[in-house]
Amino acid sequence: MEIEIASLSTKKIEGSLFNIVNKRPIDKRTNEFLKEVSRFLKRNSFNTGNKEVVCLRCLKAFIIVKSKDYEIPIHIKDYFLSRMKCEIGHDEYYLDSGNLRKIR
Repeated sequence: MEIEIASLSTKKIEGSLFNIVNKRPIDKRTNEFLKEVSRFLKRNSFNTGNKEVVCLRCLKAFIIVKSKDYEIPIHIKDYFLSRMKCEIGHDEYYLDSGNLRKIR
C-alpha cells in the first residue's frame, strides 16, 4: 500500500506568515494566532534529508481549530486554507506533538 503524504516545506509556510504580517496591520489576537501556527510548525516538522516539512492535512486542521479559538478574520484564515489543496486532517483528527486531537 502506498501512502501519499501532503507536506510542504516549513520555510514556505513561515514565508506566508511573514507576508501576512507585512501586508497589513494585525491585531494582538491575530499576532498570537500566527505565533501559535509558527510553534505548531516547529513541534510538528520533520526532516526529509534536505528540508523540514510538515503534514498539510494536520496543519490545515490546526489552523481551522485555532482560527476559531482566536476569532481570526476570515481573510487571514482563507489566505492559508486557499494554499492548501488537501483534505482537512485525517478522519476528523490531526496530530500535534504526537498526540491525536479531534477536529472540533
